[in-house]
Amino acid sequence: MFFGTQCSLCQYHARQGFAAFVFFTLCSAITWLVNHSVPSFISVVEGLLYGASVFIYVLLLVYGVIAAAKSEEEPLPLIGKRAANLPL
Repeated sequence: MFFGTQCSLCQYHARQGFAAFVFFTLCSAITWLVNHSVPSFISVVEGLLYGASVFIYVLLLVYGVIAAAKSEEEPLPLIGKRAANLPL
């Protein structure tokens, strides 16, 4: 695990954070694909998609930091249940 720690709470939050990072990366890739596949006059869509993905990513991070500070294992909205099964 990260930095050699074997704490189950640490592993849980590492999985949640990694899933949030993967979610943001996928949203960014989709935004890039949309930007390069639609005409340039619809580039407002790119800005909205990217802004929404950044906003959701920040919300997930804040939610996760609050749960970690409380020493709770609360899954993140949208991705938390899938993240529990990651083999980290």
